[in-house]
Amino acid sequence: MAAAGKSADFNDMIAGTKEFPVTDENRCDDYTIGVSGDSMEPTFYDGDIVFVKRTDDLNVGDIGIFQKDNSIYIKEVGESGLISHNPKYPIITTEDRIICMGKVIAKA
Repeated sequence: MAAAGKSADFNDMIAGTKEFPVTDENRCDDYTIGVSGDSMEPTFYDGDIVFVKRTDDLNVGDIGIFQKDNSIYIKEVGESGLISHNPKYPIITTEDRIICMGKVIAKA
C-alpha cells in the first residue's frame, strides 16, 4: 500500500495478486498498488488501486509512488517537494532522500 496519510512501512506490506481488465489507460502499467489514507483526497481515496509505470523521470504535476526511508507514498510532484491533495498534510521536502518508484498512470 502507498500511504496517502500515515506512512506505510515496507515491513508491513502484504503482497498479493488480483486481476483487472486491460484498458487503454492501464495497458502500459508495470504494477498496481493500493492507496492507504486520506492525504490524496479528493483525487485518490483509501482503498483505491492505482496502476504504475516504472520510471524515475517525473514532471511537476505528475503523481507518483515514492520511497522515503522505509515508507512508500503516493504524492504529486511539486516545485519544492511532494504534495498531498488534502491541505491538512504538509509538503514532503526534497531535502530528504526520496526514491521515485514510478508514475501513476490510472486508477482502478
